[in-house]
Amino acid sequence: MAPDQPPSFANLGAQVPMPFRWQMHDEDGDAFVPHDYALQGEGFETQADAESWLGEMFPDLLEEGIESVTLFKDDELIYGPMSLRP
Repeated sequence: MAPDQPPSFANLGAQVPMPFRWQMHDEDGDAFVPHDYALQGEGFETQADAESWLGEMFPDLLEEGIESVTLFKDDELIYGPMSLRP
């Protein structure tokens, strides 16, 4: 850090880990990558962020052909597959 740089800027640009991610599945249970980039849900900092995103996006995911999802933290299975149907 430069001597005259305020500490609040010390970590500006540092990458925040995004360990939580959804794996999406089609009706056969095969891994599925949506055509719409916004529906891929890159990665999330917390499990709550991932679950909130899913809650907002699940109607669009169903339209895209996604029937179930599995949540991972890095390579560790958290839960799933979980159906998006009631």
